[in-house]
Amino acid sequence: MGKFNVLPMRGHGRGASLAGLGLILFPALDVGRENLEVRTPDPGHDQQALQAIGPVLSKRSSTRRALDVSLGDPVNLLSVPTVLVLGAGASKPFGFPLGSGLKGELLKQVNGNQTQNTLRKLGFDNALLDLFRGALQYGTHQTVDILLERKSNLRELGSYLIATALIPLEHNEALFPQRDWYGDLFDLLQMEDEACTADKLAIVTLNYDRSFEHFLTMNIEYNCRHERVDFAHQNRKKIRVVHAHGCLGEYPSVPYGIDMSNPDAIRSAAEKIKIVSDRLDNSPDFQAAKTLIQQAKQVIFLGFGYNETTLSALLSEAPIHEIKFYGTAMHLDPKDRDRIKTLFDNDIILGDGKQDSVTFLRTIGAFPG
Repeated sequence: MGKFNVLPMRGHGRGASLAGLGLILFPALDVGRENLEVRTPDPGHDQQALQAIGPVLSKRSSTRRALDVSLGDPVNLLSVPTVLVLGAGASKPFGFPLGSGLKGELLKQVNGNQTQNTLRKLGFDNALLDLFRGALQYGTHQTVDILLERKSNLRELGSYLIATALIPLEHNEALFPQRDWYGDLFDLLQMEDEACTADKLAIVTLNYDRSFEHFLTMNIEYNCRHERVDFAHQNRKKIRVVHAHGCLGEYPSVPYGIDMSNPDAIRSAAEKIKIVSDRLDNSPDFQAAKTLIQQAKQVIFLGFGYNETTLSALLSEAPIHEIKFYGTAMHLDPKDRDRIKTLFDNDIILGDGKQDSVTFLRTIGAFPG
């Protein structure tokens, strides 16, 4: 499929209306991490896109429980192949930043004496550090990822700074005791049960942190009956977790909460970080993410920024007309909501502007209300 194309609508139904999703409406904002829940509108670009798709289909107003489309039966995450696609908003409840927050974290790192000393040991000179500091502080780049795409001379240093910003945020206190949507999902999975169908679920995350896999692993240790711990871990391993843009290290061989005083550990983490402007055609992780989505019957976007470049690549080989789509839409303005619904012929279920991941999943019936 390559890039999504804006095609004229033909008839009704999912296959006709998606027409490659037409997500040209969403200019690339975030790469690497899906660090924004919503992009800043570009009126000129949006007007061109609207003209390209022609007359807007009449909006269907059927709603149920604050959603855009009538739900019908509650969503069952464990009955058919289901992929949860995680953007930065999905990790936010566990202490990780969104786009603007990540810029602030990087600025702290580049101004910190410890980080500066570590980066010098890794071969980065003061002039490059000063340039990166200036680009963060005075540049107009909306996200770190756009900065790194435009300033290719800062690409390598950017990966190191992202690693040094995120590594300290990987700690148990942000995850336990279980809470938010991680906790609800753990209860739903029933890892100790013989009837556990965890193999139906897969995770594609655009985030670099390993909080989800660490949470599942340690929550079994903390909460499952002693005699069922090994069995629960067997079920846990059936859940595929793929970091489409890389991560801070393969878990659990690289422990959660990397030693910040170890330059080699930071180098290893930084080298695994990818952004959308990188060539991902030969990335095994990205190809695995595409395959999981291709094989899914349900795809649920959580805390996602609906980045055109990311979606175009992830869904390029998916049988879109055969997949049920759901997604959070926190802080999404009404015009953008209408555009998304139009492009899906109202055949996507979006949360309302105030629903975070856990609230949305409860609303669609995936978790108990």
